[in-house]
Amino acid sequence: MSDVTLSANDDDAAKLASELAEVLKSPAILMPGRLFIADDTAAKLILPAGLAPADVVALALVAGELARQRTAERHSVARDDSYPVGVLETAGGEYLTHAGYHNRDDFPAGCPSDSWPWDAEHWKPKTAMGDATRGCALGVAGISLRLRRGERAEG
Repeated sequence: MSDVTLSANDDDAAKLASELAEVLKSPAILMPGRLFIADDTAAKLILPAGLAPADVVALALVAGELARQRTAERHSVARDDSYPVGVLETAGGEYLTHAGYHNRDDFPAGCPSDSWPWDAEHWKPKTAMGDATRGCALGVAGISLRLRRGERAEG
């Protein structure tokens, strides 16, 4: 079980547990002030105070998308390590920009903006929420690459 400390009222906590269980495909168990998420790993993430319940769900969505990219699409850490620093963040930024763009039809699948760092065939926008999630996951992959290359963690 992973243990996440929350400060939310009972209604928010119950809703969060339900949403997290759906996103993570793992049971979430509530206890006063704590949320336990069943998992198969020893990794544990302790979240800082100040996050709203929807923030926690958003973080779970991003982590789930990065895990999907690593497993289903086989975008390994070694593959990420082959890119120059900044490429993953640029791709993530393109998806984030597209998520909030007022005319999403301007950049359909296969037709990215000039800032897209890869071949056009790899530009696969979906929904605004999906693009935002994918963009953040690519950003996390970029941060992870920077950490592996020895950059100091800050933020």
